[in-house]
Amino acid sequence: MASDADAARWRDAGAGWCGGTLKGLTSKLGYLKRLGITAIWVSPIFKQVAFQETYHGYGIQDFLDVDPHFGTREDLRALVSTAHAMGIRVILDIILNHSGNVFSYDADRYPADRPDVFDPRWDGRPYRVEGFNDRDGRPLIPFDILPAEIPDEPTDDAIWPREFQDPATFTARGRISGWDNYPEYLEGDFFDLKDIRLGEGVIDSYQPSAALKALCDVYRFWIAFADVDGFRVDTVKHMDPGAARYLARSSTNLRRPWGNTNST
Repeated sequence: MASDADAARWRDAGAGWCGGTLKGLTSKLGYLKRLGITAIWVSPIFKQVAFQETYHGYGIQDFLDVDPHFGTREDLRALVSTAHAMGIRVILDIILNHSGNVFSYDADRYPADRPDVFDPRWDGRPYRVEGFNDRDGRPLIPFDILPAEIPDEPTDDAIWPREFQDPATFTARGRISGWDNYPEYLEGDFFDLKDIRLGEGVIDSYQPSAALKALCDVYRFWIAFADVDGFRVDTVKHMDPGAARYLARSSTNLRRPWGNTNST
């Protein structure tokens, strides 16, 4: 029988990166086929912030790359190609509502119940932002699009691609505490994952933001590059209905918005 210490170690092991790669999944496809599996749903595999163990995959720092814990873009393409040869379809889990913890707030007000602790909770007003986080989680990078003279070579700092560095990408209104309160659940951060402003308006006349258009380009890229068969969209509850419809319509256009598809 496991001791309390063994149980504690087991629980702790599940709170960080604990194995599993795209190559490993590819090696198991034959087994899955023999089980009669015809489709697999792959949790988010995009590049995460470097300073946190966002092993769950929902803390994206680079929407156009695969996290090195899982492998490379070429590994994803090989997985899909192998699966298709076995009659298995591949669905990717994707995110539109938020990015990873790519910037830090500056203390411009404190909650009434904890005036001694800066806790940026949603109250309907934007918070001041100190800067984009670097690879160590320090907000040392100006909260703005990097200068044009800096090459488009993604790093572990800020957020990529460059289109998402526009401050208008984010609502910057602090974290959700009332998960069923409108418009808090649409505008607030998902814990420390930063909310992306998707657009405005009712569903039939929805006006997508530049960030939503860029996100749709990102996911068209993954369809074109890896030949994935579809997406499971995370946190749809926290999206405007018009944003969900816009994604569904946009993803049918399989153009390559970013031309360089070399593995990084």
